[in-house]
Amino acid sequence: MLDESPEAALLPCIRFRRSVFPRSYVDRAVERATVDRLLEAAMWAPFHGPRPPWRFVVLGRSAMVEMQELTLDFYDKNWREVGWCSGK
Repeated sequence: MLDESPEAALLPCIRFRRSVFPRSYVDRAVERATVDRLLEAAMWAPFHGPRPPWRFVVLGRSAMVEMQELTLDFYDKNWREVGWCSGK
């Protein structure tokens, strides 16, 4: 007889999980419903303390590019003053 409990259904997911690195990413859009389900699942992650530690920011492609440009601009303006290792 098959064990159809939620725990039995979860076990293969845990056994076959894997890390995914940028070189393995696919160049296609992810549906909004998929992102929403992933975020909902992530909110169930265990935490320690009075407040959940997670914060999510979801950026579309254009917002991601804008954020990268802002970050690079910030480093260009500020990194020269501080240097790689200021010794402070």
